[in-house]
Amino acid sequence: MSSLKKEIGLFGGISILAGIMIGSGIFVFGSLVLVQVGYAIGLSLLAWLIGGVITLFSGLTYAELGTMFPETGGYYVYLKKAYGSKVAFLSGITSFVLSSSGSIALLALVFAEILSYVVPIANYVKLIAAGLIILLSVINYFGVKAGAIVQKIFLVAKIIPIFAIILIGLFMGTESVNLTFTPVGDVSFLKILSMVGFGVVATLWAYEGWTNLNTVAGEMKNVKRDLPRALVISISAVTVIYVLFIFALYRIIPYAGLLASDASSNFTIGAMMTLVGETGMLVVFIAVIVNLSQSVYTNTTKPSTVLKTK
Repeated sequence: MSSLKKEIGLFGGISILAGIMIGSGIFVFGSLVLVQVGYAIGLSLLAWLIGGVITLFSGLTYAELGTMFPETGGYYVYLKKAYGSKVAFLSGITSFVLSSSGSIALLALVFAEILSYVVPIANYVKLIAAGLIILLSVINYFGVKAGAIVQKIFLVAKIIPIFAIILIGLFMGTESVNLTFTPVGDVSFLKILSMVGFGVVATLWAYEGWTNLNTVAGEMKNVKRDLPRALVISISAVTVIYVLFIFALYRIIPYAGLLASDASSNFTIGAMMTLVGETGMLVVFIAVIVNLSQSVYTNTTKPSTVLKTK
C-alpha cells in the first residue's frame, strides 16, 4: 500500500462530508416526499427529520468502522477485513467499471443539459460533460489536499443559495404553514405510518453520501478523534438545513399550489419564481449545476481511492 499524506483535519472532514451530502436531492425530492405523505405538511417535515436521524445512526456505525480500521478505501477495506481480498476486489472493480463510471457519465450529462438552459451550449452537451469529467479527474490526480480545497469551494458555493432560500422563505414568505399531520382524504392510522415510511425512504436519497469520508480515513490527521466528530456534525447540520429549507419553501408557496403539484414538480423553482421571477429560476439552476458538478467530482474520487489502496 502506498504511503498517503495525512492532510485532512476536522473542518476538512466536515467540508468533504457536508459538501457531498448537500446535493441536488434537496431541490428535487421535496415534492415527492409531500406527495408520499398525502400533502400533510407536518408529516413531510417529520419524514425529513426521521431520514436525518436514521442517517445519523448509520453514520455512527460507520464511524466505528472507520476508527477500528483507519485506512483509506472505506467499504473496500471493510469488505476485505470481513470476507477477504477477492470479495473486496470484486466490489471495487464493479464500482469502478459499472456503478461509479455510470454515475459519473449520467451526472456530467445532466450537468451539461442544465447548463445549456443558462448558457447557449446545446450543441456541445457531450463535449462539456466529457470536459468536466476530465477536469475533475485531473484535480483528483493531484491528491487529497487539492481535493479538500475543491470540496470546501463547492460547499461554500452550494450553501450560499440554499441559505439564501432559507432566509428568504423564513423572513419574506407570507404563507402561514399549517403543520398538519392529517393527510388529504380518509386515511387509516396504519396507512399514515406506511405513507411516512415511503416519505422517509424518499428523503434518504437526499441524505446519501455520508459514507464517503471513510473512503479517505487514512488521510485524516487524527482519524479516531475527527472522523466521528465530522460525521456527527455534518449529518446533524445537513438535517437541520434540509428541514429549514423545506419549511422555507412552504412559507413561500400557497397550500393550494402544493395540492396542485405532483411528484415530479420542483418546489424550489416555483418558490423562487414566485418571489423574484426569472432571477429566482436562474439562482436555482446555478445551485443545481454546482451540486451536480460536485457530485461528479465525488464519484471520480471513489475509483481513484480504491486503486490507491491496491
